Amino acid sequence: MTKVLNVEERPLINVHGLHVAVAGNDKRLILDDINLCVQRRTVLGIVGESGSGKSTLALTMLGYLKPGLQRVSGRVLIDKCDVMSAPETELRELRRRAVGYVPQNAGFSLTPTKRIGSLIEELLWIDGTHSAVQIRARVNELLRSVSLPSEIASRYPHQLSGGQQQRCAIAMAIAGRADLLVLDEPTSALDATTHNELLALLRTLVDERSLTIVCVTHDMRVVSRLCSHVAVMHEGKVVENGNADQVLRTPQHPYTQTLLKAQPSWRSQRGLQSQTTHAQSGTATNALDIRDLTVRFSRRSLLSQLWLSSRLDEGSPAIQDITFAVQTGKIVGVVGESGSGKSTLLKSIAGATSAQRGQILLMNSQDLAQLKSRSLDLRQKVQLVWQNPLAAVNPRQSVFEAIDAPLRLYFNLSNAKRRARAIELLGMVQLTSDYLDRLPSELSGGQAQRVAIARACAAEPAIMLCDEITSALDLSVQAAVLDVIRSIRAQTGCTFLFVSHDLAVVSSIADEIIVLHKGRICESGTTEKVLINPAHPYTQSLIDAFHDAAEIGFERESGANGLRRPMGSYAC
Repeated sequence: MTKVLNVEERPLINVHGLHVAVAGNDKRLILDDINLCVQRRTVLGIVGESGSGKSTLALTMLGYLKPGLQRVSGRVLIDKCDVMSAPETELRELRRRAVGYVPQNAGFSLTPTKRIGSLIEELLWIDGTHSAVQIRARVNELLRSVSLPSEIASRYPHQLSGGQQQRCAIAMAIAGRADLLVLDEPTSALDATTHNELLALLRTLVDERSLTIVCVTHDMRVVSRLCSHVAVMHEGKVVENGNADQVLRTPQHPYTQTLLKAQPSWRSQRGLQSQTTHAQSGTATNALDIRDLTVRFSRRSLLSQLWLSSRLDEGSPAIQDITFAVQTGKIVGVVGESGSGKSTLLKSIAGATSAQRGQILLMNSQDLAQLKSRSLDLRQKVQLVWQNPLAAVNPRQSVFEAIDAPLRLYFNLSNAKRRARAIELLGMVQLTSDYLDRLPSELSGGQAQRVAIARACAAEPAIMLCDEITSALDLSVQAAVLDVIRSIRAQTGCTFLFVSHDLAVVSSIADEIIVLHKGRICESGTTEKVLINPAHPYTQSLIDAFHDAAEIGFERESGANGLRRPMGSYAC
């Protein structure tokens, strides 16, 4: 007699024999025979390198396929709903009622013309169980739950850092009564402190709200701290799956063993070596000289600013009285928590954000802060690699067209030479010529990031501003990209301002470090001085938080922040 499973015993997600391929004549498999079961109140980590099919699998679990892909065979059940064949109305109701999703590029889920508070309020109004007063209080409560101040509710998405955007998207995802939360690289844009706080929040949600979480990540440290089960993906296949502790302690597949060995340890960074600089002390010139730079975001709407003086409501400063110089040929790391002003600083230098006060001197001569527009020569000299690469490229342009734009703009090359140069640039970031004709929607987050780096390098700039360019990359590609940066610096003398929340990355590449806290510089100096002998308490707190987040641990028993492991089988 067949046993009838009740709701609690029945898997929330059941993936059986799933094959997804590229549409058309190619038929190249992106997902190859995926079989997974996810029990209720569990946290499944899907891990693997960039391009392994992690994000495609997560989206397919929600009944969505990226353009250019098609299902060949297989079923995906959420509870009893087959999301691959259900009508659109049923899918919409399922996603509204039972599923929360946070994409890797969280800014895409935030309407750019609406303030953060309005975006969260919309979800609470749809729920229909809150009054206006309760909704406003709930918005502030949700923001606090993801370690954001209430004033964030009055800002637009473009006025937030990548980490703040990601936390706002998570607040929106948990605003309803979803049973399932799907997170795509939830910690990739977060500093160590916020990283630890977010993982503690997610563990609490699993315990208190009986939430089921599917977490896509390339970071095995996230798996060790958050996940009860793990599925390891390689080239579209699940090569290993099971209990997280078991997989992390005694991995069976060689690929899983390779991933674990590649995880950086903060302790290995303690023996910092002096970086080789292009510029020689005593004769070096300043490529960049920032003096008393202040940037404020107004709380008023654009329309009100046209009629009223901005002095009436200037808003709080994103950065205030920033002063530092960068010598030619040096790599200067900028670190700090999410919202400390790192991205705003780079946007000001690049001309994407206007400064209210201060100077930005290029090569000790041209003041970029005073220019209303920049010449072609100045735009070539200063290139910015954005944290969110998909927001910086035209979705209708191929990879070749994206890289070709600066080649056509700045250099007099034939079509054949431009294509050859584009292939060479892709090779620098470990992508083959097969990617030239792909659209951005056909790339993973890590692949899109590498294309953005290649495009910036195409301009052969004097100064490159890198905003969290390794956050979306797996460790093997991350190391290759850092090698590319070192090579560019050695060959051309290019100067780098390198923003990152990952102290291991900064310590391995930066000559000097600037620490930002609440929009101000609290400490600066050589990499060795700042990271080994920090003088400011805030710098020490960053190092301590990173030390806690950088280690793979297995102690996750029940407790204040513990994760209760449910009983039951995982693999189908």
